[in-house]
Amino acid sequence: MRADLFLAYFLLFSLLVSGRVEAGSTWWKPERVPGSARLSLAAVRSIYLPTEPSARLEGAVEDFVACWPTDLARVQGASVPSKQVLVLLRDDRIEGFSYRRDRTRVTLRAATDEALADGLYAICRELLGARWYWAGDLGFEIVGERMDKFPDRVWRERPAFVQRTLYPVNTDFGRRNGLNRKYSFNHNLARIFTPEVYMASPEVFAEIGGQRQVPKGNAGRDAQPDFTEPKAVELAVRAVREHFQKKPESNSFSLSINDNSLFDEGAETEAVVSPVEYFRGRPNYTDLVFGFMNEVATRVYGPRDDGLRMADSGCKEGGKVHGWKNILSSVCRLLTADKQPAPHLPTSPAPPAQPSYLTALAYYTTEQSPSFQLHPRVMPVLTSDRAQWHDPAYRAQDKALIQRWADSGAERIATWDYYFGAPYPYPRQFTQWIGESIPFLHQSGVDVFFSQLPSIWGLDGPKAWLTAELLRDPKQDVAALLGEYYANFFGPAAAPIREFYEIAEQTRNEREGPANWIKFYKDEAGIELFTPEVLARMRACLDLAIAQARQGPLISAAASGGRLDAQRYLARVRIVSEAFSYTEFYAAYHRSRVRLVELAMAVLRGERPEVVGAGLPSALADFQQTKSSFDELKRSLAEHPMHGGFKTFNRLMQTDPMPLVMAAFGRSGLNLEALDLLEDAALLTTLRAWNTDELELIHFGRNAELEHSGTKRRNFLGPELPVINGWEIQYRASEGLQVEAARGQEASGLSIENADIVSLAQTYPVIGEKTYLLQIDASWQVSPDNRSRVQLDWKSMSGENLRVDLLLRLPNGNSDGSQSLQFLLSAPVNAYDLQVAVVANRQYEGDFLEIERIELGRHVPKR
Repeated sequence: MRADLFLAYFLLFSLLVSGRVEAGSTWWKPERVPGSARLSLAAVRSIYLPTEPSARLEGAVEDFVACWPTDLARVQGASVPSKQVLVLLRDDRIEGFSYRRDRTRVTLRAATDEALADGLYAICRELLGARWYWAGDLGFEIVGERMDKFPDRVWRERPAFVQRTLYPVNTDFGRRNGLNRKYSFNHNLARIFTPEVYMASPEVFAEIGGQRQVPKGNAGRDAQPDFTEPKAVELAVRAVREHFQKKPESNSFSLSINDNSLFDEGAETEAVVSPVEYFRGRPNYTDLVFGFMNEVATRVYGPRDDGLRMADSGCKEGGKVHGWKNILSSVCRLLTADKQPAPHLPTSPAPPAQPSYLTALAYYTTEQSPSFQLHPRVMPVLTSDRAQWHDPAYRAQDKALIQRWADSGAERIATWDYYFGAPYPYPRQFTQWIGESIPFLHQSGVDVFFSQLPSIWGLDGPKAWLTAELLRDPKQDVAALLGEYYANFFGPAAAPIREFYEIAEQTRNEREGPANWIKFYKDEAGIELFTPEVLARMRACLDLAIAQARQGPLISAAASGGRLDAQRYLARVRIVSEAFSYTEFYAAYHRSRVRLVELAMAVLRGERPEVVGAGLPSALADFQQTKSSFDELKRSLAEHPMHGGFKTFNRLMQTDPMPLVMAAFGRSGLNLEALDLLEDAALLTTLRAWNTDELELIHFGRNAELEHSGTKRRNFLGPELPVINGWEIQYRASEGLQVEAARGQEASGLSIENADIVSLAQTYPVIGEKTYLLQIDASWQVSPDNRSRVQLDWKSMSGENLRVDLLLRLPNGNSDGSQSLQFLLSAPVNAYDLQVAVVANRQYEGDFLEIERIELGRHVPKR
């Protein structure tokens, strides 16, 4: 009996006993055993390509030929060569890919060009020792000993995850490491519930604050539709059907919520959401949104029928197998998939039949699992920052959540993790949690993976390659993979480089604190995780790595496959060192900014101005120097392809301390004539006149003391909010949110605790190019990752946005009582309106923001 037939029958028996096919298993992998009957790699002299190969397959063939030990000829034509050839055939019966040898002909079969490319890279990986640890040629390495024989048995492999996305995936690294993207699930409702739809059917749009929300076609800002309105279901069903009619080959359509928490506040919505429950501090809208998803899916696919629908999908794309009928179907495929047709020119068959899904992000306010079973064709996409698994409570909660979704009735489950990388300006290492979470997701039945990882290769280290390996086969030993990465990629510098990344990971685990949504994402103060002492230890590791890489044995270009020069280890260490210099320079810049802000606030508090004020010039000079150095470095690194991810951090708005510092100089009593550090001539003129009492300050605006005129409950979520004439309060509901009068006051000021985000704002009339003084009296407790801030939005008479200024991200820690914050502002040309907003954002236990007074004034000559 043929060995593969015997294997198939044995598998059938095993499956009938276990009731399950293990997705992602490798049924056979080459063994390093001698055998004269095996085909020599050198005996294969050509590679046969199918008609019209995709760009992905072309790239894989190019890499494959470059790795092959002998010259390979590319063949395409009317007949398939029978000898000394590797034949690539499209075969829609195959899941993953399959290799089979017949004398000197080796056939690689797969349903798609993507899987054919994966099969080629499997040979590069398993037989030739090729690795692409990073993007580009610098990421290439040959490890171990090349094998010189082809396997003499059927080799079948199917990745554990049918989708393996590290966005962006359309890169050489993605192709070489088997990354792909199959399903669509981005925020999409704004493309369905459009301004044109509003004109015809305004009733399907959310009512918030008593007003129907007019859409702008913006997935970030448009409110969610009214999910309880039957016509909303009809419109969604129509959009789904139109999509699949136009694109019958499509396997998914996204009905994911817009990227905000703006939900309808009507009675029907309240009835579904009430009694209001909270999950991870946010109100739970899961049943509302996924109830809508079930309604749409039922209209599109018919009522849920677990047996029928799961049988339909069990053998598609590595889907979960349910029941003995699917087990038999899988084995029948195994018995027939490698029957070779007579040699002929293969055609390009139509895409294989596959189930389609309606996808929906289980995102922010919809993270919690539903209280009911899902329609099998609804694909939930679980969003989670599993870097936060350093928090044991969050880790346990997240594992339980994954299991609940796995039991929800969904036929296929996806995950959207947050593996950044950029825009974090430091090594955000969490390989421990990657190594634990991916196998757990796989064991729970999740087989669609997506994460953004715009890599900064020097800072992100092994994250991308380790993730790609585990998505292909999560049973691999994580410690062995990491050991391979460091030893093979950095050679003699492996030990200090590994210590460098392990210090970064240990620092995160020990200092990041309680979990929160993508913690420190786009937070300018997140760098404070890394103390100067920790940064110095990490730099010492890199200095040692450079020294060891220089002293290591030179490797010839021939030994490295002719792809790299002999100094490749040193070149890689230098990439890490350059990237880390960004971290160091930014840390120095941020420390100087914090010191400057602290001194300015001390001056404004009146603390020994003759001493504190005297320190301002040196603190300002230090700030200007570190900022200049950082700006120069970030410009130069962003041009290097291995450091391109820094561009995302470079674009982030940062606190500009100068308006605060200018006001402090005005109060410092220093001789401004002797200073050459103040570059804004108009503000400097104002300061000089201010100090000589040539100007007086005229205040305008409304209700600077924040006096209340009652309270109002805005919606069923609560809480009761003060009504402060002249001021607008915007907020996102959160568990335990308190917005009330300032402490010790009956009906004035504002105290905010347990806020996800709460904004207090007023819009003032202004004149372009004039100088203004903004004063805010406040006190606070700010934990790391709390982004409470003072922000300005300048607009023209036509409403055009002229500029947004971040005046201050409140410094971490406690203000130790009331702090007078003053900012000297210079209005941009054509300014007409200025919105001043004080924002409490991401407050932790014990945090608060208390605002006593906000006043805007303009300096005018004394009469």
